[in-house]
Formats: sequence, C-alpha cells, structure tokens
Amino acid sequence: TLSQVPVLIITGIREQIAFLFPGQPVHPHFVPVDELVEKPIEPELLLEKVSALLQAAAARKARGS
Repeated sequence: TLSQVPVLIITGIREQIAFLFPGQPVHPHFVPVDELVEKPIEPELLLEKVSALLQAAAARKARGS
C-alpha cells in the first residue's frame, strides 16, 4: 500500500505548501510525509535523508508493520 512508501518532499516554499510537517497529524486527503527538506539542499544531506528513509521502511517491513 501507499502507506509503506517513504515520502520525502523537497520544497522552496515550506510555509506555503499544503502538506503537514513530519510528526504532525496527517490530513486525510494527503499522503503522510516522512521528511521535508528545504532547498537548497546539499547532495550529501539528501542522500543521507533518502538512505535513512529506506532503512526505516526496510525495518518496518521486516517487523511486518
């Protein structure tokens, strides 16, 4: 299901987007956001964020959640 796919948003307009921020209640019409970063983002930091999200998703899958 879509809830098992990690979602990372890269934005330059954080205050103006309709998505909620990680850790906040999720609006029922939006996909939950796991990570939100603002542009510009260093490539190394982006790779770290993606790697962490993929590891967390793999751990959830291994636990059967």
